Amino acid sequence: MEKANSKILSGAWRFGLLGVLAFSVWMAPLKLGTTVLYSSIAAVFLLGSGLLLYPLFEGEKRIATCYKVFLPGFIIYSVFWCLGWFGIRGHAGEIFGSAAGLAAFVFVAHKLYLKKSSKPFLHDWSIIFLFHTLGYTLGSMFSYGTHGKGAFASFMEGHVTLGGLLWGLCYGLGFGAGLGAVLSKKTD
Repeated sequence: MEKANSKILSGAWRFGLLGVLAFSVWMAPLKLGTTVLYSSIAAVFLLGSGLLLYPLFEGEKRIATCYKVFLPGFIIYSVFWCLGWFGIRGHAGEIFGSAAGLAAFVFVAHKLYLKKSSKPFLHDWSIIFLFHTLGYTLGSMFSYGTHGKGAFASFMEGHVTLGGLLWGLCYGLGFGAGLGAVLSKKTD
């Protein structure tokens, strides 16, 4: 259990940092089109994953293993998330994109890394979905507060950059904690 808690915390702060770095592209004062913006954010997640998330993996070639699992998993997650966000839209789109994208991510992790995991797919998906959703939702509350909406409006209004970076941090903390919990199951 101690190892699982350690991986959850490690995953949270590592992916939290990665989330801030990636969302800083969104907050930068650049005139990027939608496709370039979202592709750039995804590129930061993909390139930074091996450098920041490799300690969550076991074995000799942890950086290579991290990229082997994270790159295809996150790309597929991103495709589903974009289908939800741009296709379905609104909360239904966010939920579909997160649920389907994380299912694909966990499927890839099970096929490429967690082959001998004692936990079934649905268990791992529900854990990562819960943590991811908590982080994403808290982060969106900070971000929407910058526009005078929601629970954090009173102290976030007007602080758009801070709200966006806090969204990246919270999203990363949640996704990373879920990832750490799922990856800790390999050796528990």
